[in-house]
Amino acid sequence: MKMIFYYITLSLFVISCGAKKNYTNGNYDLAIQQMVKKLRKKPDHFKTLNLLEDAFNIAKVRDLDRINILKQEGTPENWDQIFNIYSKIKTRQNLVKTLTNIPSGISFTNVNEDLVQAKKNAAEYNYQKGIQLLNNNNRFDARKAADEFEAVKRYFNTYKDVDQKINEANSKGISYVLFNMTNETNLIMPKGFEDEILKVSLTDINEKWTRFHTNKQSNINYDYQINFRMMNILVSPEQMREKKYTDVDTIEDGWDYVLDKNGNVEKDTAGNDIKVKKYAEIKCDIIETQQLKTTQVNGSLEFYDANNQLLKNAPLVSETVFEHFSAKAIGNLNALKKESKKKIRNRPVPFPSNPEMIFRSSEQIKNMIKDIVYAQRNMLI
Repeated sequence: MKMIFYYITLSLFVISCGAKKNYTNGNYDLAIQQMVKKLRKKPDHFKTLNLLEDAFNIAKVRDLDRINILKQEGTPENWDQIFNIYSKIKTRQNLVKTLTNIPSGISFTNVNEDLVQAKKNAAEYNYQKGIQLLNNNNRFDARKAADEFEAVKRYFNTYKDVDQKINEANSKGISYVLFNMTNETNLIMPKGFEDEILKVSLTDINEKWTRFHTNKQSNINYDYQINFRMMNILVSPEQMREKKYTDVDTIEDGWDYVLDKNGNVEKDTAGNDIKVKKYAEIKCDIIETQQLKTTQVNGSLEFYDANNQLLKNAPLVSETVFEHFSAKAIGNLNALKKESKKKIRNRPVPFPSNPEMIFRSSEQIKNMIKDIVYAQRNMLI
């Protein structure tokens, strides 16, 4: 019991010191919260009651004075701040009302009607501000308009046609980006290659205010264009490289008699001939063949604005590798190690044709395009 009493006393002391410090520093609401917490445990604590009364009245006068100044300024944008101050007054009063012993010098002000009116005025200000911005007919102001309409929703979930206005602002605020490609290699591309590149999933990196299209839509004025210029394609000759190595192992190869110094077969204690195992080294040669063919695509991603002004030129170099290993064994197969056994199961395969190699590079190119565009996404807003 003594320990419990000690911790309660210590807790009240800490709260009291913190409240007094916040009161001195003008943090009245925080001080009031701390004092209410103390008075719930000790409702008749005289010093705390007096300090609470002072803090409450000072805070109330300060807030009401601030509201009067804001109203006298007559600026519609002040209604949001006025609403917040009225809300703070109401929260403070509700907190103090929870006490069983309220200081006689505290009087409560009915702010309900003022709070509701400030809420209506603030919502109407944000709504009208949003309409004004939306009528400017540019995507940057449309985004600001969306924020104003969302602010209205913080006051009223249903207000005039605010949901319709939010959708309109969101639609008008989007930057549309068109992706296309040009082949400057003077090569005939494999069938479907360009279509495959245009399947790059840029929609995966769509953001709130950015939409990527790979097929031009006639009803959209594009704010940016990204052009993939494919400038050079190099396909290497087919290469066959051989490497030879040998696996060696030791196996049992029968047995021999043990002879004494006179050349006679030695006997064990039971009179039997003594025999020992005989070992032999076996070898197997492995000829490993590497088939290799590569494709390198050189190009660039060019970013343009709606006025066809070049914003960024990002180089793109893609290399695709065809590589296949096979092997054959010559010699005693029992000497083969585990890894060599796996290798000799592979047989040489036909090399892919040049068009096949070029087409294989499309997947890597798409991934690189996506990574470059994502890195430059902040430029496309």
